[in-house]
Amino acid sequence: MDRAWVQKVISVLSVARRSDLTFYDAIEARGANLPSKLYKLRGCTDFSFENLANATIHLSPASEFNDPYDTAFCADPGFLSRNSFVFGAPDNNNADDRLQQGSAPPNSLSVLVDELRDSYKICSFTERLDSILMWSHYADNHRGFAMEYDFTTCHRNDYPSLCLWPVAYTDCLLDITEVLAAAMNDKDDVNHAFTMAASLCKARDWTYEQEWRIVYPDDRTRRCMALPAPLKAVHLGARISADNALRIRDICAASGIPVHTMALSRQEYRMESHLPAG
Repeated sequence: MDRAWVQKVISVLSVARRSDLTFYDAIEARGANLPSKLYKLRGCTDFSFENLANATIHLSPASEFNDPYDTAFCADPGFLSRNSFVFGAPDNNNADDRLQQGSAPPNSLSVLVDELRDSYKICSFTERLDSILMWSHYADNHRGFAMEYDFTTCHRNDYPSLCLWPVAYTDCLLDITEVLAAAMNDKDDVNHAFTMAASLCKARDWTYEQEWRIVYPDDRTRRCMALPAPLKAVHLGARISADNALRIRDICAASGIPVHTMALSRQEYRMESHLPAG
């Protein structure tokens, strides 16, 4: 899929002032480009089997992800040196409520980044089922499985549609200098959706993943959560054990979910999914 449109979505979500936020323009663009198939690759663990049986997805904070830049952002150093900010009261666990004008330690921007990484809960998906590399990294070297979801069946104004967004791949971190400047002028008109936009920006090194994310607003009081998702099919890894394959087939049989098997293409370096004969 051509992902050039994703940058426009990020631009909409990261405007400085809430009064300038055209959120439904972003929703319309997302809806027009939402694939009917998104995949979550998993290892064979009791926890992933539980998600499979309950048709749920596992969400966790960005601080637990393998990308050290995940959900990071930056601001102009000169602007930061001339101004100072405090991000809410000490007992407020919601990073979205922390942007206020005032005084703060020099590392206050880093504090906000860390709080955001621990507050929003995220679940990642991919448009790709054929990636050898992703099966190696996220599905226990092809010994795991992939869950297939169709989010086009969900109403655009409800969860999970409101929380599902494409990832943009760029060379630079999201710059929030204008957001900070807007906070100085009118903190009540600040667009806090910039925090979600930061969660959707990643380095170009990750482009091959063709990632989408559910970014769920939350606080720092819990480390993870499970939410329902429209499960449509399961794909078994090419190296999955017979015992794990049988366990997955039994779980899926109880809910009528079709099970496919991944195989190595004989002509190309990619994976192929097949329904069993008969």
